Amino acid sequence: MSDEGKNLLVVVGDLMPFIPLGSLVSVASSGIATIQDYLFCKKLAGFLEKVESAGVTDKQIENYKAEIEKIPNFEQKINEYLLNLINNAESEEKAKIMGYIYVAAVQRKIDSEMMLRLCSIVNKAYLSDLYMLPNYVKKTEESSVAANNFISWGLIDNYVGGIWTDSPSYKLNEIGFLLYYILDGNKWFE
Repeated sequence: MSDEGKNLLVVVGDLMPFIPLGSLVSVASSGIATIQDYLFCKKLAGFLEKVESAGVTDKQIENYKAEIEKIPNFEQKINEYLLNLINNAESEEKAKIMGYIYVAAVQRKIDSEMMLRLCSIVNKAYLSDLYMLPNYVKKTEESSVAANNFISWGLIDNYVGGIWTDSPSYKLNEIGFLLYYILDGNKWFE
């Protein structure tokens, strides 16, 4: 196994100690065999880069892991869910966003269920649409493809003030604001 592969495994073990490393070890030890393996490693590295650069402490990770271990089978659910989302992300940028969301969970800004929900939304989202989130922090009547996508992903409530206003309007809901604040706090929109 190359030194780079060993370093990646050490980082995964330190930052996400509850992820089983068996499949990563086989990929790293045998070299990257396919384009899919390469892309997965690249996305995972993007995810871990954001986690590592956030300055998450060992204590925060230990506390987070202890919290997760209290719920039967939840640790395994998070492992599988996150790895599948990272693997299915069509770009390294989406994996990095998932890293920001993971950090928010470790820092207890959001709970684990919300982390999985937001990561799922990011996985389904069109990346360019996510850059439009700031346009919907305040109520607007501007309809767009992005706004309609945000509605279907559960990030926007349309008809703010009720349908009796006879005019569609759009504004981020609680879940939309959480995603916006996580991304904005990491200067992702800049």
